[in-house]
Amino acid sequence: MSTLSRAFVLVMFVVLLGGGLVVGVAVHRVNRVFDLPAPPVARASSSDEIARGGRLFRTLCLDCHAGPGGGRPTGARVANAPSFIGEVWAPNITADPQVGIGSWTDGDVARLLRNGVRRDRYYAATMPRFSQLADEDVAALIGFLRSDDPMVAAAPASAASPRSKLGLGGVLALAYAAGVDTSGAAHVPAPPRGPNAAYGRYLASRIYACVDCHTNGFGATDEKLAATGLLAGGMVLHNKAGDVVYSRNLTPDAETGLAAWSADDLARALMTGVSRDGRKLRPPMPVFRAMDAPDAAALYAFLRSLPAVHSPVPGAVERHD
Repeated sequence: MSTLSRAFVLVMFVVLLGGGLVVGVAVHRVNRVFDLPAPPVARASSSDEIARGGRLFRTLCLDCHAGPGGGRPTGARVANAPSFIGEVWAPNITADPQVGIGSWTDGDVARLLRNGVRRDRYYAATMPRFSQLADEDVAALIGFLRSDDPMVAAAPASAASPRSKLGLGGVLALAYAAGVDTSGAAHVPAPPRGPNAAYGRYLASRIYACVDCHTNGFGATDEKLAATGLLAGGMVLHNKAGDVVYSRNLTPDAETGLAAWSADDLARALMTGVSRDGRKLRPPMPVFRAMDAPDAAALYAFLRSLPAVHSPVPGAVERHD
């Protein structure tokens, strides 16, 4: 073998070895066992809190676990997951003890929500984490999941959904880009409920994801909360057809924002999907049909507390409200 050939073989060996190490480290990061204590959150038991848990469930959980057609949360394939990640399934979360979460403890559910760790102590790689969801909202969600509401009643054994199958791209993206983060405080307080800006800020950032979509950039929620362009819109989104849609400016700017909107205008838009001028809001803007009037009022108070930012939306005909 010539010197050049030996050099080529050596280079290929180093490349393959390096690639193998990168993949091996990624697999270890994603598939390790996490021995974390469950957050000390007790399930809600009052009818009002269980009802609130139902509203939270319909806002945060139902779309993925019931699929685009709605219905019961017996599991569904997450259709909008990027193809390179792999095959992503949201599991059955009814009260069935075999195929659902009926045999999970309240602590198991709380740890999944707060830390992203499943009952088997592996990381729930394809599930969003709710590390800043307040104790009372975690308790309300668990209370609803343990309730006698028909939506979460035990499903038949045939309703088991397949497990997610991460592809190599998904493993690498999770390990080196998105990160495997199981951190989460034992207790997370929420501001007092009511039509106030502090509670609206919590709702906008932790429940309804207004901050994520209506603040330009790709930072985490906490980074966006500190941004000068908070809720000034302009973020590039896409509808189901792949068309570009720009998020709207929600600050109280007279020309480009919501200065002319009343509290009732905002509530109608959020809860029915109809804008102030009678137009239907365009996807990917969701319609929060489970939202109640107090939450809408708190969001309005928060938006009104923001400094007005003049932020024209590119391609105004393609924006969403």
